[in-house]
Amino acid sequence: MKTKKIQCMVCEESPIVTLPALDTMNDGEEVYCPVCDKWLATAYDHLLYKNQQYWECEDDTYFIQETGEIIKNYPIKHIS
Repeated sequence: MKTKKIQCMVCEESPIVTLPALDTMNDGEEVYCPVCDKWLATAYDHLLYKNQQYWECEDDTYFIQETGEIIKNYPIKHIS
């Protein structure tokens, strides 16, 4: 399985975080930014849905309703 990399866009250092392999994580385990301790992703393992494993990540777009503007890479950036 391909490794997933995300980048925290909240703290000044903006570290790139490589998420662990899903088979090493328990259902509901979370990953936080090592610098600012912001939540980045949660591992899920759904046994009832064909044993599907996936990462739920913080949304990387922000929609400003008043202006209709979409801000990308906020507050994380998906690297791969």
